[in-house]
Amino acid sequence: MNEFMIIGNVINVTLVLIIGFFVRRWMNTVDANRKYDREQAERDRISDREEVRSITEVVTDKAARTAESVAEKAAIVSNEIKQRIEDNRAFYAQSSTDIKSSIDKLAEHVGIQNGRVGKLEIGLAEQIVVCKTRNARTKRK
Repeated sequence: MNEFMIIGNVINVTLVLIIGFFVRRWMNTVDANRKYDREQAERDRISDREEVRSITEVVTDKAARTAESVAEKAAIVSNEIKQRIEDNRAFYAQSSTDIKSSIDKLAEHVGIQNGRVGKLEIGLAEQIVVCKTRNARTKRK
């Protein structure tokens, strides 16, 4: 019976060693996979950072070009607006001069006409006085 027990113990120890070998092999595989996954995750983070940097550079470049373009267009529009303002100033200055000239001519004409009317009124007043004196003379008779 002792022999059976020894054989049984040898078989049990052998099975434990075989199971231990495969468990250890499995654990090494799991560790290797974890290590690979960590390394892959680190590579992914690095590539993501590089991708973010490249996207940032592209966006920054496009933003700078857009800012330059907007600044150029704003300068062009600003110059156009300034030119329109200057043109309008010149137009209104000329219009104002023309209007003042017309008003001066009208004032001169009105003055001349007022002078004529004044002379006519004076002449008319003289005529009224003459007529009144004549009429007064005829009434007395």
